[in-house]
Amino acid sequence: MSTRSRPLIGLVAGAGLLLAAGGCQSSTRRPDGYAAQARPTPRPEPRQTQLMRIDKPTRVAVIVSSTTRDTDGDGYGDHVDVSALLFGDQGPDPVFSNGEFAFELIRLDPERHATETIGTWVFADEAVRAAEGPTMFGLPGYRFELNLGEAARGMQPAAANLLTGFRPASGGPAIMPTEDRRMVRVGPVG
Repeated sequence: MSTRSRPLIGLVAGAGLLLAAGGCQSSTRRPDGYAAQARPTPRPEPRQTQLMRIDKPTRVAVIVSSTTRDTDGDGYGDHVDVSALLFGDQGPDPVFSNGEFAFELIRLDPERHATETIGTWVFADEAVRAAEGPTMFGLPGYRFELNLGEAARGMQPAAANLLTGFRPASGGPAIMPTEDRRMVRVGPVG
């Protein structure tokens, strides 16, 4: 071993001892005083949702895709994806209920006034049961595909509002979501 490499070996060994003695601990504060690394916050335990079937839900919430989906490749959106959740008075969890969902998609003019109905859809009994499951965001509810069919072909671009109602099979008045608009862009996609 040459005498020139001894100081280098000594330097490397000294640095190793320094690191082993605790020099490798990183600071939890940056020079500007902020924490260098956020401590992980404890994750809440997932709450189990009790899936209930009730006769008379009192509220409905609707989530609609903001654009139509082109399923036949002609460049025009021909399907609208919709998720609906029903709620009762017993708590904040979504519920299931037998009944009928009705949807109406209405074209709006540039000032957002209703001009014409693009399509209407009614799902009852077996179709409602088949739609039960996870919604767009994984919550328990109903998921529907509204098919615009041939009306979508060549449709001019426009905004549309989706109206929704649910009528329980057990009777009583239909329940509607709040008056907020559920806007969908119709016409060419892309």
